[in-house]
Amino acid sequence: MQTVKIDNIEVFVSKKAIKKIYLKIRHLDKKVFLSVPLRTPNNFILKFLESKKDWIHTKLKECINNENFIKNESYEDNSTHYLWGMAYTLDVVVNSYRTDIFVDGQKIVMQIAKNADVDRAKLLQKLYKKELDSVLPKIVEHCENIVGVKCNEFHIKNMKTRWGSCNVLKKRIWLNLQLAKKPPKCLSYVVTHELVHLLEASHNARFHALMDKFYPNWRLVKDDLNSQNYG
Repeated sequence: MQTVKIDNIEVFVSKKAIKKIYLKIRHLDKKVFLSVPLRTPNNFILKFLESKKDWIHTKLKECINNENFIKNESYEDNSTHYLWGMAYTLDVVVNSYRTDIFVDGQKIVMQIAKNADVDRAKLLQKLYKKELDSVLPKIVEHCENIVGVKCNEFHIKNMKTRWGSCNVLKKRIWLNLQLAKKPPKCLSYVVTHELVHLLEASHNARFHALMDKFYPNWRLVKDDLNSQNYG
């Protein structure tokens, strides 16, 4: 992999056994990646990036706006939060008899015990963890049956730069806690993505072909996953 700069933006360029050019920005860490066919001349790469620099700037701005939204996320009463792609109103009940969080209709009810020092962000993460725990076993099993491989274990953690990760040797999968905000199809896509890595470790042409086979509309779901539509 080589790197080139366009308007002081570093682009990671990979020449692969593919037929099409793929330009993408990883929203979680704002890195720009370009995949091109093996024999693509370097001067063509520079011209292509030059033609796409406005698009790159626009997408990077969207990433920054989304990052600022997350940093400034409010946990006050009547603020909006997302669960499985749906918007919920936060209902904060202070001086409750206990600290708890749960879903009630279109509300996320956050109960805070009297005089309790509560990290509201972590309390909301507790809800996300509970929701993911309730659906993951069935989703993993379903995706395993489609891909034809099984992982030895899967876990959830809050990640800043990835939606998921896979230890191929140990067949261990990690999934981002923030996936609970996204539509269920996004979780299925990430699980499938990580399972496919047990068949192909790299993001090469074979990997993409396997994704096309096991999750035909994965590119559309990936775009939805990285959008700002769900907080």
